Amino acid sequence: MRDARAFAPVVGIVVKRWPRLSETFVLNEILGLERAGLRLRIYALMDPHEPAAQAAINEVQAPVSYLRTGTRADLRVLLVAQLALLRSAPWRYLRTLSYVLARRRHRSTFLHLFEAARLVALLRKHGVSHVHAQFAHGPTSVAHFASLLGDIPFSFTGHAKDIYLSPPDLWCLGQDKSARSLRHGRQDGSLHGLQVPPVRGGRQRCGRYRWRRTVLRLF
Repeated sequence: MRDARAFAPVVGIVVKRWPRLSETFVLNEILGLERAGLRLRIYALMDPHEPAAQAAINEVQAPVSYLRTGTRADLRVLLVAQLALLRSAPWRYLRTLSYVLARRRHRSTFLHLFEAARLVALLRKHGVSHVHAQFAHGPTSVAHFASLLGDIPFSFTGHAKDIYLSPPDLWCLGQDKSARSLRHGRQDGSLHGLQVPPVRGGRQRCGRYRWRRTVLRLF
């Protein structure tokens, strides 16, 4: 079993903060995936620096990387990641930047683009073959942009109120892009052992089309 797990694909889990005392359900999902034999790495946008955490946090085997530390060094690290992608894949980088400019121009969106470049560097360094975001807002934006910048398949889980409060265009884009990534992942074997069932909810209009909202969940 241990030998088989050593050759299993590595899945990156993107969260906003890690660990969070209020997000025991995320901790339980990660522990469940590890018990199922998956190799995981956790990528948090920031460290919450909470004084307390669940006792079960010590059971998590996945290493944790933080995209930002909250210090002045963040700017240099994020800029270096941007320039590295611009040099190595200029057309892909410029195409992604144009995509962001055409659709979402919020300050937070550009921060997520910078974080995504840093994430791509870490994913490649760690040999991650698929990235999954928890919550359909910041982490999903970062995973989505990382997928565009690094040609890495991604998926996401929507939780509770963010299903209804996240921008509709993010849901539309995320549902379409992550579904394509999941299909691609199944073809190349990077999602071996993962099941992604659709969970039907309300309806949302995306452009001229109506679609039944789908939550993509790894379990």
